[in-house]
Amino acid sequence: MLFLSRREKMIILAAGLILAALMVDQLIFSPVRAWQQRLDRSISVKSQNLEELRGLAERYRNLQGSDQAAVTALAARREDFTLFGFLERVAGETGVKRNIASMKPGTSEDRITGMRFSVVEIRLEDVGMVDVTRFLLQLETAPENVQVRSLSIGRKGAREPATLSVILHAQTLAG
Repeated sequence: MLFLSRREKMIILAAGLILAALMVDQLIFSPVRAWQQRLDRSISVKSQNLEELRGLAERYRNLQGSDQAAVTALAARREDFTLFGFLERVAGETGVKRNIASMKPGTSEDRITGMRFSVVEIRLEDVGMVDVTRFLLQLETAPENVQVRSLSIGRKGAREPATLSVILHAQTLAG
């Protein structure tokens, strides 16, 4: 080292400083940057989870409100209410009673909530679209909280081209 020129000593010193800076970067700053990136990703994921939880909480509050509405509607129904009788009455009011081919009552239970439902399958033959629409409107807007679970509309078996064949499954909470 004694025999090196001043310029060579400066080059060796500069190389040593660069090497020291690279070691500090690799040993201190690089791990800190990686840790900060992991934190940023974690914050992003947690923010998405929080938004999802907020959405689920809102949905839960809405479901609680609809459950309360269903309980209120159930309590307001007459004690002698039956879905079968209700459907027969609405069919008479809307003019589709003469088109009833069959009505099959039954019950079902939701496996998740344990709620019991009264279910009726009603078959209408040779019925007009206006009458079907009126019948469905009466069912869906009735204060008795009756829902159409499934509906199948076709022309199979219809005598007139403008008439339909309808299979409808209606349900309501069993009281």
